[in-house]
Amino acid sequence: MEPFGWFFYVMIGSLLLAGAWKCIEASIELKEDLRRKCRLLKLDMSESQVKSTLGEPSKVEMQAPMCHWKYPGGATVTFTNGKLTGWNEP
Repeated sequence: MEPFGWFFYVMIGSLLLAGAWKCIEASIELKEDLRRKCRLLKLDMSESQVKSTLGEPSKVEMQAPMCHWKYPGGATVTFTNGKLTGWNEP
């Protein structure tokens, strides 16, 4: 005798799909929020102004005199001598 019927497996599968969908929705919301914040950036902003707009970067790469900040969701901002010189939206 089978310990679980087909209904059990259908319910487990549905719950797993619902959980995966929540993760996808959260990722989309993160990118949309980051995209919206990137549109507030202006050339020559200071690092502190960018940080107050986008938050803390997840990764910082130094290539003097440039500095690249990377954000979860795919945005990258570039500073030259401490001033914002470019960015890519997610």
